[in-house]
Amino acid sequence: GLGGMLHAVLTGQPPYPGRGIAKVIKAVQRGEYDPPRKIDPTVPAELDALCRESLARLPTLRPPTAGTFAQRLEA
Repeated sequence: GLGGMLHAVLTGQPPYPGRGIAKVIKAVQRGEYDPPRKIDPTVPAELDALCRESLARLPTLRPPTAGTFAQRLEA
């Protein structure tokens, strides 16, 4: 959830936009989204990386806790 919110804040759009829930679910399952820097090249690389990690399909690849996410966001 935090990755999706960060993506929306950085780009002004959700990571998985689409018409209809079925299309959105398929995009989520495939992990198909445009990284923030592709949408807005002015997004700092560190924020782009945190957002991409937070949207990883496998939970083990995401930041392990909200606290970890917050620390990286503050840095």
